[in-house]
Amino acid sequence: MAALVAAGWPVGTRFTWRWWCWRPLWWGGVLVLTGALVAATGALTRRRRREPTADTRAWRDRAGLALLSATGAAAGLSGPRTAALAVVSTTLAVGAWWMLSG
Repeated sequence: MAALVAAGWPVGTRFTWRWWCWRPLWWGGVLVLTGALVAATGALTRRRRREPTADTRAWRDRAGLALLSATGAAAGLSGPRTAALAVVSTTLAVGAWWMLSG
């Protein structure tokens, strides 16, 4: 709705008759947009919740544990000496977490 106002959509002076007549349309626009966002989020959540097969799950568990172990060992042995190494080790740890969270 803010984009419509920025594009020059007539809003009217606040608390005038015209302003009150437009309020239901503005609320309707907000509700339609919110409903679309909720529906899209629900569709993505349902799509992501599909259960992986046992083979896929076992592979992801093994890969996640291996990645987490390697990241932990590298950080423990040498530590992140630079910001780039800290970002890489954090990214790898997040990737391992994602694999294990399934």
